[in-house]
Amino acid sequence: MRKLKYVMHISLDGYHADNNGGLQWVPMDDNIGAWVHEVVVPCDTVIYGRVTFQLMEAFWPNAEQHPAAATSKHIVEHARWVNPVQKIVFSRTLAKTDWQNTKIIREDMLGAVRALKAGTGGDILMLGSASIGQLLMSHGLIDDYYMTIAPVTLGAGQSLFHQPLKLKLISTVQFPNGAIGAHYVPA
Repeated sequence: MRKLKYVMHISLDGYHADNNGGLQWVPMDDNIGAWVHEVVVPCDTVIYGRVTFQLMEAFWPNAEQHPAAATSKHIVEHARWVNPVQKIVFSRTLAKTDWQNTKIIREDMLGAVRALKAGTGGDILMLGSASIGQLLMSHGLIDDYYMTIAPVTLGAGQSLFHQPLKLKLISTVQFPNGAIGAHYVPA
């Protein structure tokens, strides 16, 4: 069975976005990027909700031409991974996409995820997509949680966790910028 790995940036007080949906507080750098890259390499499929997908689709297809790619190993590595892999976006409203290897699934999200996990291939990655993450958490479909915990509290915002969830800590890494990478599995 394929594993579903969930990668999410959260604040120290558990928010995945500020009150306006902003992520400017995320201290993303090449150190965190290298840690995330180790998680994504065994994955040959990535799933998104519509909002996260549209953010990704607006940047990653041409990311290697972006000026920041000249100084960011993470941007180059992630672009080379994400563009060719199978991308699945769960959306009832997205009509089409031009991003290569993308499939839109409109119905039976839980059934689709169960079928993906039961299929053949590498692991499955979910990036961001908090509302999808919350649904999959509540049905026990996430096998690994990789959280980058920013050294900042927001005080308010969009909470990632909406239900009790018992997790077991597998490993941590402290990044030079003060963020922590934590790997959890369901307990």
